Amino acid sequence: MKDKRYELKFVLDQTEYQESRVFLLQKHFKKRFKKRTVNSLYFETLDFKSVRDNLTGISKRKKIRLRWYDKGDSPQIEIKQRSNRLGSKNRISLDDISPIEIYQNSISQLIKKIFISLKDKNQVIPNNYFLPQLYVNYEREYFENRNNIRITIDRKINFSNVMNYKCLNDLKRINYNKIILELKFDPNRKNYVSNLIKNLKLTPCRHSKYLAGMSKAGYATYI
Repeated sequence: MKDKRYELKFVLDQTEYQESRVFLLQKHFKKRFKKRTVNSLYFETLDFKSVRDNLTGISKRKKIRLRWYDKGDSPQIEIKQRSNRLGSKNRISLDDISPIEIYQNSISQLIKKIFISLKDKNQVIPNNYFLPQLYVNYEREYFENRNNIRITIDRKINFSNVMNYKCLNDLKRINYNKIILELKFDPNRKNYVSNLIKNLKLTPCRHSKYLAGMSKAGYATYI
C-alpha cells in the first residue's frame, strides 16, 4: 500500500479551468506525464456499499475498480481506501490481461478473466465486491511543482451503465461536463498547500466520479 496522502478536489467550469491554467503557470507547476486517457470499471456489492458509505459520509470507506490506460501498462485492480481527506491505494497488476482484451470481451467474459487472474495470484476482491457497475472514461493531465505537490485535471468525462452481455465499446456514453482538479500531497505539506492555493479562489469540495456516474445512471441521488 502506498503512503497516505491528502487529496483536495475542486469542481470547475470552463472559466475556472482557464483560471486554473494561469495558476499552474504562476506557481511553476510543470507537466509530470503526457496527457492520457484513464479508464475505470467500478465494482460494487449487492447492497451498493460503496454508494451508501459515501452518501452517508462514512469517514473510512473504500472503492474497488479495474484501472487501465489506452496507452500504458497492464490493467490493475485498485483498492482505494479513504479516511476523511486522506487516501491510499492497494494495486494488483493483472499482467495476463491486455487492454485489447478488455474491449474485445463482453463484461461477463471480462469478469471471468479478472477473477481467474486474481485466483492465479492468490488474490481476491474483498467483501463481495464482485459486481461491475459503472464504466468511467476521461482525459487526465498531470502536473507537479518542485515541492512534490501533484495536481491532476480530469476532462471529457464519460460514464456508462454496465451491461454484462455487452462489450465496453458498445455501452451508451453519458457525458459529464464538469472538470475535476485534484491536489495530492503528503500530510506534512498541509500548511504549505493551504498557503499555495489562497489565490486560487476556489473552494475544495467532496466529489466522487463514481457517485456522479451512478447518479447519472439512475442508481443514486448525488448533487
